[in-house]
Amino acid sequence: MTFLVQKTNGTVRSSSVEIKNPTLLSDSQLRRTVKHFIGPVEGTCTYQDLARRFQIYSNQQQPYRVFKDYLYGYLIASIDAAKPDYGKHHFNGWLYTQLKNTLPQSDTQNLNKFLVTRTCHQLVDSLIANPQQFSHHLTFIDLINNVGATLTVGLLLKLLLLCTSVRSNLEKRFASLYKHYEPVADGIDWLIESLENLQIAFSIHFGEVKFPCTSQL
Repeated sequence: MTFLVQKTNGTVRSSSVEIKNPTLLSDSQLRRTVKHFIGPVEGTCTYQDLARRFQIYSNQQQPYRVFKDYLYGYLIASIDAAKPDYGKHHFNGWLYTQLKNTLPQSDTQNLNKFLVTRTCHQLVDSLIANPQQFSHHLTFIDLINNVGATLTVGLLLKLLLLCTSVRSNLEKRFASLYKHYEPVADGIDWLIESLENLQIAFSIHFGEVKFPCTSQL
């Protein structure tokens, strides 16, 4: 991400050493992606703002079932804002079913850290399913093809900001997808774009690079 920071500050042109875009995205794609992950995504709220607001709510005493309902709304909001017809047509119902079927025996229990962690991990498992789990895997590809890799990774980022322990699981699942599709020469742009978006999101939210404000991008 040093490339974009220096290019924004004008240091790429003045430097005697040309710093190339380190991603497989075009310069304009990279700029839009970074702007998305550091800027507002719902109204004036950034991903960090939305996660903090959700955590304040989820710290209140409430049954696990109520938490799952609120988590559903938290996750689909940005997709509904960008592609409302798509969400209502299929994905929202699929996501609601995944949450409904997650630890149903605990629905009446008060929310605790264990339930939050298990829920986030199981959602990552369902979203980035092994290709052998054809129905779930197809849902993930369909999501990317309809709302784009950036919003799809944004959905995963929302989970990651609530529960950082899912990062290793998320990385393993993407690595598994990459290994599965590595022999395929064509038709995996969706996966490449997702991996690039994921690395950018990680750099912004969990790295040490300082990014300029969105108005400079």
